[in-house]
Amino acid sequence: HHKLLVNDGQFYRISLRDTFGDGLKGYVAVYRGTVPILSHLIMYERLFYDEDRTDFKRIDHAFFTGSVPPNYFSLAITFDKFPKDLWWKLESETDNVILEQRPPGWYNERFELMSIIEPMVVFGPSRSDEVNYRFTIGDSYPCDNDPTQTCGDGICCNYGKGSYQLYAGHPSKNQLLTEGGEYGLVDSLIITPPMIQKARQLEEGGTESVKNQRHFGWYDERFDLS
Repeated sequence: HHKLLVNDGQFYRISLRDTFGDGLKGYVAVYRGTVPILSHLIMYERLFYDEDRTDFKRIDHAFFTGSVPPNYFSLAITFDKFPKDLWWKLESETDNVILEQRPPGWYNERFELMSIIEPMVVFGPSRSDEVNYRFTIGDSYPCDNDPTQTCGDGICCNYGKGSYQLYAGHPSKNQLLTEGGEYGLVDSLIITPPMIQKARQLEEGGTESVKNQRHFGWYDERFDLS
């Protein structure tokens, strides 16, 4: 165990590196405070390994140290009968870092046909640049005809009507970003947060208002109806 001295309420980047190039056969976890329990977990990585590679030398995560995030997404999941096959990841395309992820096997048989909500901390309005995110969700298990290969059938509809919905903020706000369930092996897409979309719309609207503005004195006496 190593203690990391950090300031509260900030984002930090942590880089995992391997000089040989096959990653780390194990896991790395960062917990808030000094007690390593699940409720304090803020970063987890156990996919940084591939015995057949020699170029897998680095992976980067970002984690938030505060208890009240500046912004967040919510992932609502309804599982099928094989929750251990499901995995997902949220990355910042702008910074090339992983913000949140759950590897295969994270959800055990107790989650069968259950519905849960997973909060995902994302960057807040203090960022001056536009941050885009990539959300990836997958379903993986050994293929029946060749167990060395990976197959997937999503979370709907062979073994239950599973589904997922990704929201900006709490689901009660109904700011749906994407949804699905019938994705086979993997589903991946770029997410532009609503605050960025709104800023772009205001910017475009502002441009239009400048094009259509009328300066002082535009309307002369010809418009006098008195």
